[in-house]
Amino acid sequence: DNANRVTQTMTLPSKGFSPLFAETGAAWPGVFEVKAEAGVGQFRGDRDGDRARGEFTITPDAQFGEAVAACLRSSPKGEEWLWLILQDVRLSEIKEFARADAKLTLVNILRLRMHGVTPEYLSEVRQVRNFSVDDIIRLRSYGVPGDFPLTLQRAGYSFDADGLVRIRSYGVQAAEAADWRRTLFYYFRKS
Repeated sequence: DNANRVTQTMTLPSKGFSPLFAETGAAWPGVFEVKAEAGVGQFRGDRDGDRARGEFTITPDAQFGEAVAACLRSSPKGEEWLWLILQDVRLSEIKEFARADAKLTLVNILRLRMHGVTPEYLSEVRQVRNFSVDDIIRLRSYGVPGDFPLTLQRAGYSFDADGLVRIRSYGVQAAEAADWRRTLFYYFRKS
């Protein structure tokens, strides 16, 4: 019914819609839908050169919204529905993130997921320290393995997110950390 629909008019570069087409350079269909567990997004519009203009109508799945609210204590709102549909976020993923950290908001989950953070990665890096969502995104973006902070801690070292990114950017592997105690690095680090 129309009470559950959200319609927004937008103008965007048409290349912004390209991931939604099966192939690069596909003809502009005028109307197309994206179906996801969270609901349906329908795009209706025109393309003029490199600009696309039209409406995007979101039809949320009410049961999905209720299940998210039960899991996170708040229902998806406005733009969150757009990202739930475009990212094809599954309820099972939201539940996994909530199990990993009960304080996460839906916006946090969407941001983490957009940057390739899984619930497993979140749990792994937080074994040592309660890193912020921004820190976790940075760690993941710089290729810091999930077990890296714990391995370093077991070797007797403690680093914040900046330190982990810095030493990882120098190519340090977690397995090397235990050997550091027998090197000059340990001497200089403790001085």
